[in-house]
Amino acid sequence: MYLRERRDKIKHKCITDPAYESLNNTFERALVFMHKMPRIWLDYTKLLQLQRKVTKTRHVYDRALRSLPITQHDKIWRQYTAFVKQANVPEMACRVFRRFLKLDPDIVEEYTEFLGKHGQWNEAATLMAEALNRESFVSKRGKSKHQLWLELCDMCCKHAQQITGLKVCGGARACALPPVCACDVHRRLAGLPGCVSGR
Repeated sequence: MYLRERRDKIKHKCITDPAYESLNNTFERALVFMHKMPRIWLDYTKLLQLQRKVTKTRHVYDRALRSLPITQHDKIWRQYTAFVKQANVPEMACRVFRRFLKLDPDIVEEYTEFLGKHGQWNEAATLMAEALNRESFVSKRGKSKHQLWLELCDMCCKHAQQITGLKVCGGARACALPPVCACDVHRRLAGLPGCVSGR
């Protein structure tokens, strides 16, 4: 492919070299006629990421999602979410993940993990509780709902002051857990500092 040949020829050059901007323009011209081809969008965004053009990369991802049919969006979203996690701009990443959640609610584990790394415990706990209360929810990481309830319980205990979006239960900020988890949850709550079991 011509675009890949052009990219391979300049990969040894500094990212500030004018050859990169020339290749960016070539991609833009190609997309005028081939905007329904996800491979071109993905190659273009990778090139922009290499150049550390964060804002432009985000705009190109958004254009790709507007141009491509929704049946091809999963190819874009996988690379888009990986990009925003690496970009070190948490607010941008949160906006992107919230949009992706509307399309695929089951990516909540990936998003709550990201939120936890950035201290956004209230949103993380609220989203996980909402997911666990959906009967159709299935963990993409192969965890049982029981495991996830216990993880949520630990999160609520360890970060009780930051979590305000869930009902207070027995002195700890937690939501109504299913009966099958009750014994383990009470034991988990009792074993953590500052938490009171709901018994």
